[in-house]
Amino acid sequence: MAQQNNSRNSAKISSNRRNRTDKITKLEQLSPEIFYEIFDYLTGSQIYISFFRLNSRINELVYNTPNVHLDLSQTRTKFYHSFQQIFCSQNIVSVVLDCDIDNLLKRLFSTTGGRRLKSISLLNLSLYTFQTRIPEILSTFKEQLVSLKINLMNTESFGTGAQTGQSFGYLLTELPLLKYFALNGSGQVNTMTYLDSTITNNTVVSLTMSLTGYVRWTSILRRFEKLKVLTIDFRFQNEKKRVAPRDSTSYYGNQIQEILPIGYPIRLRHVKIYQYNMILENVEQLFQLLISPTLSTLCLFNCQRPFTRYPQPKRQPPFLDGTQWHDLVKNYLLPTMKRFYIEYEDVDNTMSMRNIAQVKNNFMKYSGQNLPWEVTCSYDPKTKFLSFDFIFT
Repeated sequence: MAQQNNSRNSAKISSNRRNRTDKITKLEQLSPEIFYEIFDYLTGSQIYISFFRLNSRINELVYNTPNVHLDLSQTRTKFYHSFQQIFCSQNIVSVVLDCDIDNLLKRLFSTTGGRRLKSISLLNLSLYTFQTRIPEILSTFKEQLVSLKINLMNTESFGTGAQTGQSFGYLLTELPLLKYFALNGSGQVNTMTYLDSTITNNTVVSLTMSLTGYVRWTSILRRFEKLKVLTIDFRFQNEKKRVAPRDSTSYYGNQIQEILPIGYPIRLRHVKIYQYNMILENVEQLFQLLISPTLSTLCLFNCQRPFTRYPQPKRQPPFLDGTQWHDLVKNYLLPTMKRFYIEYEDVDNTMSMRNIAQVKNNFMKYSGQNLPWEVTCSYDPKTKFLSFDFIFT
């Protein structure tokens, strides 16, 4: 009798296990919406490697993915040559390219119907291509492009300054939906931005640029009427100066007398600046230009301190521990802001960074206790960066 009960219990357990197994959902049984949600977090090559050729249903889902993000900058695999058979070209919304730009864009969008491309990133673009071809390359997508990123190679220029100015002007005036714009990577960015003072942009809300000087960026900034987010990376050129030919961008820039309205309103909300030269006068000019009731955050990363000779005659205080700096902070930073952050390399080797609390106490001694912000000081021994972080309360 006991043996019969054991057999019945065993059969019942086996039946329960089969029922549970039957209820387990297999991958291909998931709804298309779940697949497409997953695909939104992956690039086209990642989708290809992880999902393509699992079975016919998933292959069909891959081909009909509604938002395809293609990164063709670091791949020369089978995917690079066959992505058009894997994805529907009409569903490609962003693409990253680093070579053979013309041919790839023509392959992607050979037909005029149903294009949805909104974002283009052009990496390692030659300056000559920028000067002579950029309007032609982008004209097909001018009525749909929302985001554009261009990284220029530091190569010799064979075009003229006039061509450079025309290409930059095209980006500002002929892309009516452009909101996010980045132009980086070449010492020629400075001179290519010389334009007639009447040329402005009223669509870009986020701008990222790399510049090699502190003169050009203020007039560039005033060309963007709707700008809210700004990122500037100042880069330094160590190359020897050479005499420029008459048709070069340097010559072209020197011939243009820019007249921009001094009182042009700036409505920035978030600003990030890298490698700014932290001379007292420069900082005050920066505050005067950027700080307004609309500004929420201002972050200065990897700032360059003024050169200091060695050995120093006596111990020097931290960078922000001078009364002039505190006066600037108190006079310009508004309580409507949310955050002000500054970091810089400590060049005063005679100053000890072991007691960061003392650094903060020295700062508060100059500033006083009744302040509209909380101050955090930190020091990274690896990078040798000293930072002050102001969180407005």
